[in-house]
Amino acid sequence: MKIDSVECFLVRLPFRAPQRMADKPLNFIDTVVTKITAGDKTGWSEVAPGNTPCLTSEWSGGVFQTIRDVLLPLLKDRRTLAKPSQFVEELATSIQGNQHAKAAIDMALWDLAAREKGEPLWKTLGGVRRDIPLGLTFDRFEEPADFFPELQRLVADGFSRATLKFRPGWDIQAVTAARSELPFGVQLQVDIESALTFDKYAEIFYRLEDFFLTFIEQPSTPGDQVALAMIQNSLRTPLCLDESIGSELDAEIAADLKSAKFFCVKPGRVGGHTESQKILNAARQEEISCYAGCEFLSSLGYRHLVALASLPGFTHPCDYLRFDEVLEADLTQPVETTLIPRENPSEEHPKTPDPIRAAQLWDTPGTGCEIATDVLESCTIARCEL
Repeated sequence: MKIDSVECFLVRLPFRAPQRMADKPLNFIDTVVTKITAGDKTGWSEVAPGNTPCLTSEWSGGVFQTIRDVLLPLLKDRRTLAKPSQFVEELATSIQGNQHAKAAIDMALWDLAAREKGEPLWKTLGGVRRDIPLGLTFDRFEEPADFFPELQRLVADGFSRATLKFRPGWDIQAVTAARSELPFGVQLQVDIESALTFDKYAEIFYRLEDFFLTFIEQPSTPGDQVALAMIQNSLRTPLCLDESIGSELDAEIAADLKSAKFFCVKPGRVGGHTESQKILNAARQEEISCYAGCEFLSSLGYRHLVALASLPGFTHPCDYLRFDEVLEADLTQPVETTLIPRENPSEEHPKTPDPIRAAQLWDTPGTGCEIATDVLESCTIARCEL
């Protein structure tokens, strides 16, 4: 592919109602949208590390500046690429960290490559599934009375997984309520987001063993793989690593130390589709299951996520957002969802949802969508072009 132009947009998407990220209320989410044009084809991507560096060391404003000042100059003298992975595997190897910024270029190149081939992005990536089971995530509710209707709605809509963001003060009581309300066949997991340390909160970890959780996600500091391995060795409940998995090397270390039995793969956080595929391969070699996760973003970034989730090795329901309820305006049309038969319906637990909610992948090239340019223009707060 011979690149003609690259545009990058720092986009501020307002929420319909305040949302929470890392237990902080937000009225909007800043994301970074990248557009790469080659001839009459255009590839798009979106990454959304957050408004501040609270979940990782990156944030959307910093990602935009890194792309503008560091990554675009790398493309200036190397406009022809044989394959989309060439950018992160050759051109960006001298850049330390900044995985979201690398992902923005990498994912747009993959979309461009799929459009040049005339096939859906999920097929270009090597995907095999067209129906992707979905789950929802719940952060802390200000009023517990609001929590139960949302759990009931999850079941009624056929979602097969519920994740609770786990905070001090919103912990065992919330899990107890969810376990009592959800049918046993709906997977229940908690995401601690490194909020608890095992030495101080060991009792809480042991109490979680009683709830038959699918897993406990990111229980401790992301960089301390040894501590995570010790926690996993102490618990019957599987652990899932999220922020701990930022690269193929992280995945290999976690597998060697037996730090977890699940990985959450977020293409933006790990550097794009190229690195995501390597992480997935490392996990499959050690029989570690994966699921595709996301934070707040638009349907553009989400289409990249479900395309990745179609690959073999993603065995767990993919994250989902109710986009029409979360965002005032979306950058493109949401992925269609449908109800599909559960693969292993439960006879023992007849209340288990069947059929279940799944994203339905598309046949059109690339991400299978057109960008709402009016929304992009109205929500852009900074832009650059090469």
